[in-house]
Amino acid sequence: MPSVPGSFIAAQRRGFSPVPTRTAKDVTAFSAGLLDGGVAPALKHFPGLGLATRSTDNAAVTIGAGAASLAPGLVPYRRAIAAGVAPLVMISNAAYTAYGGQPAAWSPRVLALLRGLGFTGVTVSDALEPLATTHRVTLAQAATRAARAGVDLLLFVGPERSTAAVYDALLAEARAGGLSRAGLEASAARIEELAATYAG
Repeated sequence: MPSVPGSFIAAQRRGFSPVPTRTAKDVTAFSAGLLDGGVAPALKHFPGLGLATRSTDNAAVTIGAGAASLAPGLVPYRRAIAAGVAPLVMISNAAYTAYGGQPAAWSPRVLALLRGLGFTGVTVSDALEPLATTHRVTLAQAATRAARAGVDLLLFVGPERSTAAVYDALLAEARAGGLSRAGLEASAARIEELAATYAG
């Protein structure tokens, strides 16, 4: 939902409307249509990129707005979740000062905010390669931080050989107790339910 002049979402024509209630209506209807066609929609990029003037694909973006200014951007998520048309939500790679200042994908606070809206579905990261690059960490570190925060699915866009090393790092972290067993089991259950719903 583009919210400021210079919004990159607006420049790329990726938003329905700058008006929260209109966006909520359109998002809910579009998601319902996808569900009717057997496609699982993903709402993105929680908690919103309407105030960002640069893309998180090529910059470390920090949104300094207060919680009150960010609240209108939550309206489409809240409405779609309440309507039962949000099986997945993609978490933003931007950082939000109002929610602790770290990238949303690494923020337990942001994940708790989403769950507090009543969302019980699957969370998915945005592409982790850009997040790792713009924040000068390894891909394994980016993935581990997202898993610790409570992101269910981790999105990679690079070659499979790069993700094999990430898998090894995540497995080692889990075995060492750095990732909660209960959290991993909850994520697996949500993913399995999603897969069963849309299999075939």
